[in-house]
Amino acid sequence: MSTNQRIGFGKKVRWDWLELAVRLRAKAVSFDDAREELERLIAETNAGKVAIAKTMSVLRQLVFLPTPGCRLFSAQGIELFRRRGAAVSMPVIWGLSISAYSFFSSCAETVGRLLRLHGEFTAAEMLRRLTEREGDRAFVIRIARFNLSSMLDWGLLEYDAGSKRYRRGKVTVAHDPEILGWLAEGILLASDRTSMPQS
Repeated sequence: MSTNQRIGFGKKVRWDWLELAVRLRAKAVSFDDAREELERLIAETNAGKVAIAKTMSVLRQLVFLPTPGCRLFSAQGIELFRRRGAAVSMPVIWGLSISAYSFFSSCAETVGRLLRLHGEFTAAEMLRRLTEREGDRAFVIRIARFNLSSMLDWGLLEYDAGSKRYRRGKVTVAHDPEILGWLAEGILLASDRTSMPQS
């Protein structure tokens, strides 16, 4: 995992919270000035001081105050959003998430592999693969569940309660070289590498 990053979401992070945070930062609103509006939105579906504080911590680190190694990348992503608006919300939020949270990136990679191999998966299958790689620690399971529920809320996954299986949700296809280049840099930051095979 990259030393530039934090481990993972300590809470499910809803899409509308992230989108508001990105919109506010794109308007050059500071975290302190954005706090009241963000807390009000979070409280609508996630009341409680501790829950709100945990969510605000994720939003602060992901959108407003990235680690030093991710600051330029984050600023470039916010500038993409400022220029292009909601049309690039998903790639920008995805890039910010994988670059800021190494374990989110690891979960996303695991989900992607399972979907490519089988087209669907259970939470237990995802957790088994993650614990094989990251170790069988309590935080791995807890944080992985928050990451999975966040991806579900973002519409990236669909869940069938009957079979208890996850499937691919909405797909955002990126053709724009500027966005693809920016996301490729995010993958390098997430992996803590300076190069990777193009495949």
